[in-house]
Amino acid sequence: MLQITHIAQSRNVFASGALTAAKFVAGKPPKLYDMMDIVSAMPPVTHMYTDEDQAVFNISGVEWGKVAGVFKAMADKAINIDMICQTAPKNGKIDVSFSLPGDDVDKAALALEKMGFSSKAGSLNILDDVIKITIAGMGMPRQSGIAAKLFDALVEAKVDVLLITTSETQISYCIHASDMARAVSASSVQFGL
Repeated sequence: MLQITHIAQSRNVFASGALTAAKFVAGKPPKLYDMMDIVSAMPPVTHMYTDEDQAVFNISGVEWGKVAGVFKAMADKAINIDMICQTAPKNGKIDVSFSLPGDDVDKAALALEKMGFSSKAGSLNILDDVIKITIAGMGMPRQSGIAAKLFDALVEAKVDVLLITTSETQISYCIHASDMARAVSASSVQFGL
């Protein structure tokens, strides 16, 4: 006997969820299964996206009080910031990195220069000709080792990661555009995409 209890806002979502549950339990021993069982059995990575023409800015030695000013300066210039990463404070200062569209590199560099950050002073490093790759999947939160597999594949393919951020269901990383084919291939093979 099979009983499926499922709540959804629409009939289509209900039907889709019920079919997924029925397919999951088919042939399995009788017991109580829940959504976490279904999600845990899913492939951890099911999608990969690329976003070309990106840049990565690395700012060194930022006083904690000035971090908000960095992002306010970007907002004032209508620059959309994507990935943000920060180091732990050391002697009251941090390093902060972020990605942005390649078209905004000059505007962003000028805004940061006005705040006292520059390549000449050694406090600003700009990497352009960068792409962002994102791997995603609903099975990621319930399966360990996804980052290890990704890094292993990228090291094997000799791809340097410039910036990385994560969420429960995705890992995004920036690399040099010249490494795109190797990174996409390595990630695809590693996760069966």
